[in-house]
Amino acid sequence: MEILIIGAGRMARGLVHDFLKNTAIQRIHIVDQSKDQLNQLTSHFNSDRLQTHISAADDATTLKPLIARVDGLVSAVPYDYNVTLSEWAIEGGTHMVDLGGNNDIVARQRALNAAAQQAG
Repeated sequence: MEILIIGAGRMARGLVHDFLKNTAIQRIHIVDQSKDQLNQLTSHFNSDRLQTHISAADDATTLKPLIARVDGLVSAVPYDYNVTLSEWAIEGGTHMVDLGGNNDIVARQRALNAAAQQAG
Protein backbone atom coordinates (compact mmCIF):
# COMPACT_ATOMS: atom_id res chain seq x y z
CA MET A 1 0.00 0.00 0.00
CA GLU A 2 1.16 3.54 -0.76
CA ILE A 3 -0.03 6.65 1.07
CA LEU A 4 0.32 10.28 0.05
CA ILE A 5 0.53 13.11 2.56
CA ILE A 6 0.19 16.60 1.16
CA GLY A 7 1.92 19.02 3.50
CA ALA A 8 5.08 18.39 5.52
CA GLY A 9 4.34 20.40 8.66
CA ARG A 10 3.62 19.32 12.23
CA MET A 11 0.50 17.33 11.39
CA ALA A 12 2.44 15.39 8.76
CA ARG A 13 5.03 14.45 11.38
CA GLY A 14 2.33 12.78 13.47
CA LEU A 15 0.90 11.05 10.41
CA VAL A 16 4.29 9.71 9.33
CA HIS A 17 4.98 8.50 12.88
CA ASP A 18 1.77 6.45 12.87
CA PHE A 19 1.99 5.28 9.26
CA LEU A 20 5.52 3.93 9.74
CA LYS A 21 4.16 1.60 12.43
CA ASN A 22 1.88 0.00 9.83
CA THR A 23 3.90 -2.62 7.95
CA ALA A 24 1.22 -2.84 5.24
CA ILE A 25 2.29 0.63 4.07
CA GLN A 26 5.30 0.14 1.84
CA ARG A 27 5.71 3.74 0.73
CA ILE A 28 4.73 7.11 2.18
CA HIS A 29 4.89 9.93 -0.35
CA ILE A 30 5.12 13.42 1.13
CA VAL A 31 4.50 16.55 -0.91
CA ASP A 32 5.40 20.08 0.13
CA GLN A 33 6.59 23.18 -1.67
CA SER A 34 9.39 23.61 0.87
CA LYS A 35 12.47 21.45 0.40
CA ASP A 36 13.56 22.42 3.92
CA GLN A 37 10.28 21.13 5.42
CA LEU A 38 10.65 17.88 3.52
CA ASN A 39 14.27 17.48 4.62
CA GLN A 40 13.39 18.13 8.27
CA LEU A 41 10.65 15.53 8.16
CA THR A 42 12.68 12.84 6.44
CA SER A 43 15.78 13.39 8.57
CA HIS A 44 13.66 13.07 11.71
CA PHE A 45 12.41 9.62 10.68
CA ASN A 46 15.29 8.41 8.49
CA SER A 47 13.19 5.74 6.75
CA ASP A 48 13.65 4.39 3.24
CA ARG A 49 9.84 4.08 3.08
CA LEU A 50 9.55 7.88 2.75
CA GLN A 51 9.64 9.52 -0.65
CA THR A 52 9.45 13.29 -1.02
CA HIS A 53 8.10 15.43 -3.84
CA ILE A 54 8.50 19.19 -4.12
CA SER A 55 5.22 20.69 -5.29
CA ALA A 56 2.59 23.20 -4.37
CA ALA A 57 -0.70 21.74 -3.11
CA ASP A 58 -2.53 23.08 -6.17
CA ASP A 59 -0.10 21.84 -8.84
CA ALA A 60 -2.29 19.53 -10.91
CA THR A 61 0.55 18.51 -13.22
CA THR A 62 2.52 17.00 -10.36
CA LEU A 63 -0.24 15.89 -8.00
CA LYS A 64 -2.89 14.30 -10.20
CA PRO A 65 -0.66 11.45 -11.42
CA LEU A 66 0.68 10.91 -7.90
CA ILE A 67 -2.83 10.86 -6.40
CA ALA A 68 -3.96 8.32 -9.00
CA ARG A 69 -0.98 6.10 -8.10
CA VAL A 70 -1.51 5.83 -4.33
CA ASP A 71 -4.08 3.94 -2.27
CA GLY A 72 -4.87 6.81 0.07
CA LEU A 73 -4.32 10.53 0.44
CA VAL A 74 -4.19 12.69 3.55
CA SER A 75 -4.49 16.43 3.13
CA ALA A 76 -2.42 18.14 5.82
CA VAL A 77 -2.55 21.55 4.15
CA PRO A 78 -4.91 24.46 4.82
CA TYR A 79 -8.54 23.57 4.14
CA ASP A 80 -8.69 25.95 1.16
CA TYR A 81 -7.15 23.18 -0.95
CA ASN A 82 -9.46 20.38 0.13
CA VAL A 83 -12.24 20.73 -2.45
CA THR A 84 -9.79 20.56 -5.34
CA LEU A 85 -7.88 17.71 -3.71
CA SER A 86 -11.18 15.88 -3.18
CA GLU A 87 -12.03 16.28 -6.85
CA TRP A 88 -8.61 14.97 -7.86
CA ALA A 89 -8.94 12.03 -5.45
CA ILE A 90 -12.30 11.11 -6.97
CA GLU A 91 -10.86 11.42 -10.48
CA GLY A 92 -7.88 9.25 -9.48
CA GLY A 93 -9.95 6.64 -7.66
CA THR A 94 -8.08 7.31 -4.42
CA HIS A 95 -9.40 7.38 -0.87
CA MET A 96 -8.92 10.71 0.89
CA VAL A 97 -9.15 12.23 4.33
CA ASP A 98 -8.33 15.72 5.51
CA LEU A 99 -8.08 17.62 8.76
CA GLY A 100 -11.35 19.52 8.27
CA GLY A 101 -11.67 22.98 9.67
CA ASN A 102 -14.33 24.86 7.73
CA ASN A 103 -18.01 23.99 7.43
CA ASP A 104 -18.43 25.68 4.03
CA ILE A 105 -15.55 23.66 2.57
CA VAL A 106 -16.94 20.45 4.07
CA ALA A 107 -20.35 21.20 2.54
CA ARG A 108 -18.71 21.61 -0.87
CA GLN A 109 -16.89 18.32 -0.38
CA ARG A 110 -20.09 16.56 0.66
CA ALA A 111 -21.68 17.80 -2.56
CA LEU A 112 -19.14 15.58 -4.37
CA ASN A 113 -20.63 12.45 -2.79
CA ALA A 114 -22.51 11.27 -5.89
CA ALA A 115 -19.38 11.64 -8.04
CA ALA A 116 -17.34 9.76 -5.42
CA GLN A 117 -19.85 6.92 -5.28
CA GLN A 118 -19.98 6.71 -9.07
CA ALA A 119 -16.16 6.56 -9.18
CA GLY A 120 -16.26 3.70 -6.66
